Amino acid sequence: MRLILDARTLLIPLDSISRYSLGVIKGLSGLKPNWKLSVIVNPLAVPHLEALPVETIVCSAMRFRRGENRELIPIIESSEANCYLNFSMAGPSPSIPTLLSVHDLMVLNVPGHFGNNLFRNILGRFLFRKRIKRSVEHARAISVLSEAALIDLQNAFPGAET
Repeated sequence: MRLILDARTLLIPLDSISRYSLGVIKGLSGLKPNWKLSVIVNPLAVPHLEALPVETIVCSAMRFRRGENRELIPIIESSEANCYLNFSMAGPSPSIPTLLSVHDLMVLNVPGHFGNNLFRNILGRFLFRKRIKRSVEHARAISVLSEAALIDLQNAFPGAET
């Protein structure tokens, strides 16, 4: 089994999504030592993976930014992986089966998430809802980390299968 994991969520210092992503990578490498794991990370996060038996693919494409798909899809498609694991709630939609992680939907639910500007918040929520919807519809499976996230996901995107 070849798995490509999009761990551009790994930050320095580690936040909650970073710790989750790193935990899944460590767990998979320990539980499935015969699997080939390729991990996409931003350049600053490489030290997090140095002690792990994974292939590191350095990618400077910023999450949720213009051009992200153009840069990532060729990396994913050329990896010859059987499955793509995206630790973000939105991202590229490659031709291989995709597993999506949804930690929460605070970008849609928290007023002022995008700052004090009302227009920026309305536009930000609109764009993220569109991105998340596309990712949810494309995903073969969705992982949620809490009952609250599951309820939020099902309310925001009726018919989402987890």
